[in-house]
Parts: sequence; structure tokens; C-alpha cells
Amino acid sequence: MYDDKKILEQLRFHGLRFRLGLANCSELRQVADAALNAGIYSPSLVDAALDAEEWLWEIGIAFQKALSELSITLSDSKEECCWEVLRYHIGQIASQEVEPFAGLKGIMQVYYGCQDLIQSDRYIGDSHDIHELIGAYWGYDDLIEGSQEILTDKDTCLELDQAVVEICRAWLNKHSISRFM
Repeated sequence: MYDDKKILEQLRFHGLRFRLGLANCSELRQVADAALNAGIYSPSLVDAALDAEEWLWEIGIAFQKALSELSITLSDSKEECCWEVLRYHIGQIASQEVEPFAGLKGIMQVYYGCQDLIQSDRYIGDSHDIHELIGAYWGYDDLIEGSQEILTDKDTCLELDQAVVEICRAWLNKHSISRFM
């Protein structure tokens, strides 16, 4: 059974990613298909899942139209979209819905994909207060052996996991939800 709230959250999240230029055809199609399978319907959602051309722009247009048909609104501001996507990833780590390293990969994708929005004054990513999370990501990188992402020191990894969760919780406390709504 699908959770409608979770599916609607995923539709919104991927709409934000598309607006920031971070989405790909496959993920937009998958979330549109999941929504349809959950009984959420709009004509444009069908287009995004099934009928749209294999071009990201075509699928993205259908996806955005579906969001509008489903009354899911996104900010026109790329800056606000960036904050919201970061908040999503950081919230998932803080609530332990995803493993810290997996969540940090999402944060790094936003960091690299939104270089025009995420500036650095003193530390990399400090304009969005993600500098500690970027440092933690590179801390994991030091613990990874080869391209298989096999962690070499389990105890250090567990300590880093807990530190990342705490950093994320502190970030969420500092950057209240009202800033993003």
C-alpha cells in the first residue's frame, strides 16, 4: 500500500530537483509512475510517466504541469528551491530515514549542481551552512576503499554517522521550517 502523503512529498521533491536542473528522465518517470500506482491521477502525470518523449525537457514540462494539476506549488525562486531540497536531504539524515553517507551524497549533488546559488565566504558551502556536512562527506571518502564504497573502519564510520546525524539536527534547529514555507 502506498502512502499518499509520502508520494505527494516525492512529487514535490522531484519537482524542486527539476527546477534546479538536478533531475533526470528516469527519476521523474519513476515518481510519476509511483503516484499513478498509488491512485493519484492527473492527465499530465500520465504524460510524465508514459507518453512524454524521452527528452528531459518534455518529461519535465509534463511533470510540472502535473504538479500544478495536483495543487502542488513550488517557489519561483531557485534560491528557495535550493534551501528546500537541502532541508529535505538534511531532514532525512536527521530522522535517520536514510544512512548518513547516502544523504550526504544528495547534499553534495545539490552543492555541485547549484554552484551559482551556494557560495563560499570562508568555508565551502557556508552560505547555506552546509560546510560541516561537506567536510563529513569527505571524511567518509577517507574511509572508503576503492570504487566499491567499502568502508574500511566500521567503528570510525559509526562515530561519523552519529556526528552527521547530530550536525543535521542542529542545522534543522538553526534553519527553522518557516524559512522554507
